[in-house]
Amino acid sequence: MLSIREFVLNTAERYYNKSHLDMNNKSEEALSDFVNNSQSLLLQGFLENESNLLLSTKILDEKRRSVVFYKTSAQELTRDDAVKNINIFSLSSNAAESLYQILRQIYSPLLSAGNDLYSSKLQKSLSELESNLRILTHGKGDANMNDRGR
Repeated sequence: MLSIREFVLNTAERYYNKSHLDMNNKSEEALSDFVNNSQSLLLQGFLENESNLLLSTKILDEKRRSVVFYKTSAQELTRDDAVKNINIFSLSSNAAESLYQILRQIYSPLLSAGNDLYSSKLQKSLSELESNLRILTHGKGDANMNDRGR
């Protein structure tokens, strides 16, 4: 089974389209903490100087693209199947835009699929959040090209 270190590095290399990324000691420590500390729930990676992967166990608003690994439950990632306890997403340089796109394209359709009262209420709340995020990221009069046909 692929180690978590290899998984993180391979995923970051593919995300940034690089064949080899290096990590400094601070990034190695962050990765070790993510793996061995059940209370360390996320790991954010940034590219620096085209070949260095910077890792942090806290979300940093660096205004640049990043890849985020997060645990689905508070556990150490030391078992052979630990990779099953990790989800991944990416952030663009604008966190509100990333949330808007993830919500609009992925979570809203998945969570509002039913026709029951719960789904209707959830859809209304998600629509309000989407609308607020769209205004925040694109302005009131600026329609996003991806909104056409909705």
